[in-house]
Amino acid sequence: MRSLPALFSAVLVAILLAAVAQAAHSKSKPKPVRAALERLYSEMRDAYFARDSSVVLATRLPGTFSVTPAGDTLTAESVRAYIRASFEQVEATLALDWELGVIDVHGDTAAADVDQHWVRRQRKAGAIRHVDTRARQRETWIRRGDQWYVWRVDRVQPGEWRVDGKRVDPSRPYDPDAPEYRPK
Repeated sequence: MRSLPALFSAVLVAILLAAVAQAAHSKSKPKPVRAALERLYSEMRDAYFARDSSVVLATRLPGTFSVTPAGDTLTAESVRAYIRASFEQVEATLALDWELGVIDVHGDTAAADVDQHWVRRQRKAGAIRHVDTRARQRETWIRRGDQWYVWRVDRVQPGEWRVDGKRVDPSRPYDPDAPEYRPK
């Protein structure tokens, strides 16, 4: 009779270990949507370093739009102009990372929480400056055939922005003579 509880405990431990191993294995293999988006973000990252806006523009659907932190909506053409301008103003990308958080997938739509960090040399206020920006946002992708495209960017929350080492207010146009931004 004493061996029955021991046997039960051994079986329970074996089941728990198998469940933990299965969970660890499933987490080590990215799901197909996450893998596809990670590949696209990697390609866009390479494009920023190569100064090739066509790769980034190719990820946008014709009807894409963006909602700014102030609540304004940028049309597809405004989004495309913003992307082109960023490539024209940036002399060199020094670091760029997109970290994907939760991805909410519904059929051919995937809404990804994204943390972006971009460090670059950029023309601002008539000079080349060291610009370091962070933002968190939701990027909604739509699959057409076997390709994913950005359809919407919203819930943009600017993080810390620095120009030449000085913290700046991301909600205001850059002013090199402004005092360092100290949020409340």
